[in-house]
Formats: sequence, C-alpha cells, structure tokens
Amino acid sequence: MKAFRSMTLAEDPFQTITEFLDKKVVTGFLNLAIPIAVLSIIGLVLAAYMSHDDHSKAKFKSSLFYVCGVTIVLLLSRVIVGWLKFNIN
Repeated sequence: MKAFRSMTLAEDPFQTITEFLDKKVVTGFLNLAIPIAVLSIIGLVLAAYMSHDDHSKAKFKSSLFYVCGVTIVLLLSRVIVGWLKFNIN
C-alpha cells in the first residue's frame, strides 16, 4: 500500500499577478509620469509667459489647467487606490 502524500495547492497565481502589477508596474509608471507632469507644468508656464499672442496664451493656460489636474491625480493615486482597496474589501 502506498503512503498517502498530502496535496498542497499551488500558490494563488492572481495574488502573484496583483503584487507584480501593484509593486512593479504602477510604481514604475508613477515614478516616470510624475516628473514628466511637473516638467510639463514648468514648460507650459514658461510658454504662456513668453507668448506674445493672446490666443496662444489662452491655449497654454487652458492646457495648464488640465496638466495640473492630471498631476494632482497622479500624486493622489496611491491614496485613491488604497482607499478603493479598503472599501472594496
């Protein structure tokens, strides 16, 4: 008679994928996107300041509004994701 070996289940693959996405992909994206957004804000402010045409200044200022909004969302994304994880569970 063969001895019964206990069967252990493999590690949950979704947990591994979730950790990879959370720790590597999202963190890498945020480490890249936040400095680009800040440099975009600086560039738009300088372009709006140096522009002599009123139409161009208005376009730069409107795009500055959107870039600032995206930057705020990027900076708060870790807090937002943590809040969503807490409330979903």
